[in-house]
Parts: sequence; C-alpha cells; structure tokens
Amino acid sequence: MKNSRRIFTENNTRYIFNDKAFKSCVVNTARKRGITQGKLMDELSDTLGVTKDAVNNWLYGRNGVSDPEMIRKAAAYLQVDWALLVRKLDGGITMFQLTDRQKDAAKRIYDVLIWFLEEYSNTDGFHDWWMDFKNQGVRDPEDAVYERIARMEEKVRLVLSQEYFDLHDQDIYDEFCEFASEDLPNVYNGKVSCACRFEADGENEPTVWQDYEKAMQRVNEIIERIV
Repeated sequence: MKNSRRIFTENNTRYIFNDKAFKSCVVNTARKRGITQGKLMDELSDTLGVTKDAVNNWLYGRNGVSDPEMIRKAAAYLQVDWALLVRKLDGGITMFQLTDRQKDAAKRIYDVLIWFLEEYSNTDGFHDWWMDFKNQGVRDPEDAVYERIARMEEKVRLVLSQEYFDLHDQDIYDEFCEFASEDLPNVYNGKVSCACRFEADGENEPTVWQDYEKAMQRVNEIIERIV
C-alpha cells in the first residue's frame, strides 16, 4: 500500500507524522505497563476516538496523523513529548551535517547498543546466565535471564531518552529507536532456553554468532553514515 502520510503546518513550520518513533513509543509503553501491544492499541484507539485499523496503519507507516491535536493526545497517552511523534520538514539539518555535540550523542547511543550485543555474544546468547541461575538453584532460570535482559533494555531506553534533546529531529535517532525496539529483541527472543542452544545449526536456526553478526551489521550501517 502506498504511504499516504500527510504534511501539516503549525507556526509556519511543516511537519509530517513520524511513524517509526510512534512504533517505538507504543512498544516501549506496552512493556513498561506490562500489557500486550494489542491491548495498548485498543486503549489508544478508544482514547483518540479512531478505529484500531487506523492506529495499525500509523504503526506500520501506511499513513499518519495530520491533526496536531490528535498527535498531542497520542503523545499524552504514551507519556512522551509530542515533538517526538513528528518530523520537521523545514529548516532542519541533514544527518550528514550533524554538529559535534549531536555526533557525540549518536556515539553514546551506539555504545550502549554495542554493549548489549557484546553481552549477548560473550555469554553465548545469555546461556551462561541460564547456567549460573540453574546452578544457584533458581526455580525458573529462563525467567531470571529475561528479568536481567529487561534491566539491560531499560538502560538502552534511558540512553535513548537522554539523547532525545539533541537528536530527536534527525533520521539517525529514528533508526536507533527502531533498532532498539525491533532488532535488539529479535537477537534473543525465543532463544534464551537451554535447549535452543543445541537446536542452532546455522541453517534452519541461527547460531549466537550469526545473531550477533546480523545485529552488528545493522547497527554499524546506521552509525557509518555519520563517521
């Protein structure tokens, strides 16, 4: 389906709905509240007085909101600044013209993403943690591993939030948010159990190294545009 996001003007500045940032906010809010993404989207559609299909279309970039007031209501529900959900089309700088301060901010985000991936690789896909918890007599080692991963992801989200001020109107920030909310969980989702390490064959099931290499390639593609 052709993207039909519409441009709107406010205070003599043109904006367009930022679907990538919206999706990242939806994913993060659902996690923080401990509810499913579907449940959150139901609540959001009720809050805004639109259909769930409309919210789905915003989420997957098929179209977007062109009503500033509705964007503000969505931002209030998601507890973020409304500016995070839009992109300026006038007077902005390109990603290749980032200031030194913005490049430093991007580097800090890059560093925390690399930290997460290195932990994944160095612990054999978090399997070493699984074994440590099992040897300690933890009742459900897999749950314990996921709790530790959740704390790591919270650190990633914190760094993203800290660098929002300098980078929120730049494409690279959207890409980092998308990587953190989609690519990063895909590295480990469904692969934390002890059994999955023995099922990885590099063909039908990726190995830890293949997961790591794929994610590293993606995050390096993002940062290489400004270095």
